[in-house]
Amino acid sequence: LGKYNRLERGPNAGSTAYESVLQDPKMSMEKGKQDMIVPMMYYLHDNFFPFVDNWVENCNGRLVVPGLGAYRMDKSEADWTVNDITDQIDYSRYYGGAGATFFRCENVLDNTKGLYNELKDNYYKYPAQLFPLTWLNDRVPVAPGEIRVDREGDELKLSWQKPSEEKEDLTYTVYYSLTDSIDTAAAKCMLATGIRDTVLYLPVGPNEERGYSFSVSASTRYHIESQPSPETYYYLSRFPK
Repeated sequence: LGKYNRLERGPNAGSTAYESVLQDPKMSMEKGKQDMIVPMMYYLHDNFFPFVDNWVENCNGRLVVPGLGAYRMDKSEADWTVNDITDQIDYSRYYGGAGATFFRCENVLDNTKGLYNELKDNYYKYPAQLFPLTWLNDRVPVAPGEIRVDREGDELKLSWQKPSEEKEDLTYTVYYSLTDSIDTAAAKCMLATGIRDTVLYLPVGPNEERGYSFSVSASTRYHIESQPSPETYYYLSRFPK
């Protein structure tokens, strides 16, 4: 359900997981049986915001991903506005949520009241890494070596080597910048993440004249990220340099 238990500030909030149907995800997360909870929080205002706090406070440091009621934007349902949904995303991000899910998918893909465009253009404009599962394993992997850049027609081939010390499978995140330095904390500098190979191709225009800086990090299956590799600078030009 969408609410863990009854709150003093909302004693008449309706059905809850704990009191109404005897679900206790808090206990499950404390015992290590769950790493994530996705409550169905298809409500507004006082039936939503304080219950986000309640889930985060009772999750034992695990991931809380509020389920948002995109279907309630239908006029036949509750005629919510896009701002009703985005306000909930903003609040969840600020107060410790680990993302958002949407029910139903149809209402997102159909761009109901412009929701898909709002998510694509503003809220999920850049790639994002998965949250680290530090309670399962917190070992930090060795960083890869620096990226090699080669031009192949209308693409840049970015390649790197898996660290020889690492025996388990890794995924990689490639960072880039159009300046001389990369801010790996800035979402706009993440080119791609979750890469399972040690090669990435970047399309480029035939007449581009610009410099790129690239770096790559490695992550374990528990999403623990290494330090970034040394930066590689590459100048893209039509003319020999």
